[in-house]
Amino acid sequence: MPDPGVWAPISGKIEPRESQEDAVGREVEEEVVDGELTLSPREVAEARWVAASEIARIEPAFTVDREFFERVFPGLREEDHR
Repeated sequence: MPDPGVWAPISGKIEPRESQEDAVGREVEEEVVDGELTLSPREVAEARWVAASEIARIEPAFTVDREFFERVFPGLREEDHR
């Protein structure tokens, strides 16, 4: 595992001739089947579903992932301070 103990969202690389939207769909399909997470032991030690309101409190997490979620869910920062 590249960064043991650090929480991160489902992610991956965009393949040649693949749009960002298609890459997101493919990555989700590869890792989530029928609502169940399929873990690759080389990449993931643990996984869980979280509510959007929990994202701001997950520790440790990559700064870039926090910034992404704050853009996608603009209310996260305010919810964290409640």
